[in-house]
Amino acid sequence: MILAALIVVGTLVAMASGRIPPVLALATGLAIAGLTGIAEPGALFAGMSNGGVITVAAMLVVAKGVIHTGVVSRVTWRLLSTVTSAGQTLRRLIVPVGVTSALMNTTCLRSWAPFLFITRMQAGMPVP
Repeated sequence: MILAALIVVGTLVAMASGRIPPVLALATGLAIAGLTGIAEPGALFAGMSNGGVITVAAMLVVAKGVIHTGVVSRVTWRLLSTVTSAGQTLRRLIVPVGVTSALMNTTCLRSWAPFLFITRMQAGMPVP
């Protein structure tokens, strides 16, 4: 039980540090759990077939594709190129962020950061 907790904490610390890719941290934690006999391989990989996990993975792929097309950067430039205050930024972003959040994973909102002349927290977007 203690070993399982150590694996979970170690994996979370590795992902939070940003020094290694999250996929590598998760795969390493999974491998360690399997090699130490904490659970059978079938049980370890059963979560990967969960519909929620597959949906989140698909949404991350879509968000990355949207970022790479440059559409988000162009729209952001049009929305925020003349912004001078936090209130003005918030008023301009409420509708696009609401619609974007309703339709896709908000990971793509991180690409808006270079165009914000205020902190993300001031705009109500605590996105890393």
